[in-house]
Amino acid sequence: MKTFDNQEMQHKLATWAAADPNRRFDRLLRLMASREWLAEAARIVLASSGAHTPGIDGIDKRHMQNTLDQHLANLRVDLLNGTYCPKPVRRIYIPKANGKQRPLGIPTLTDRIVQRAMLMVMDPIWESDFHRLSYGFRPERSVHHAVRTVKLQLQDGSDTRDAGSSKVILRATSTLSIIGCFFAASGGG
Repeated sequence: MKTFDNQEMQHKLATWAAADPNRRFDRLLRLMASREWLAEAARIVLASSGAHTPGIDGIDKRHMQNTLDQHLANLRVDLLNGTYCPKPVRRIYIPKANGKQRPLGIPTLTDRIVQRAMLMVMDPIWESDFHRLSYGFRPERSVHHAVRTVKLQLQDGSDTRDAGSSKVILRATSTLSIIGCFFAASGGG
């Protein structure tokens, strides 16, 4: 009997989405709520450094690991029955260099697992729709990739470059706006 492979399924989702942009996907909730899918989402969430920080329910990584199998089984039932309801985020404030405070919302580990499971399903589907020169909030892409692309296009000696079906116009002011946007989005501004 063949075991379920999350990466193989993500590859299939990406292939299907790219082959038919109008395709309607069904049974995604069932996929997201599968035991294997939730277990992989939990593995990723619990491996992150933020897993030690509990949400509003007070459950941290150690507690979650001790009850993980039962917790994921209950979560699966709640998702499939439509009774899952995310909890409010725990709000804390991080001091900034200028003396002000930045609010930070911390979801529960359960909600982070559900969010990760959803992302694992939706990301391969959405990626086929994004422009190849889109960098914001994309996997395996960063501010550094965007800046490198802008730099290469500026070094090319022209202010326009073919980007598939559209033209990307590069001027110093728009370049600075792009960099400023990434700087602000990453929490640098």
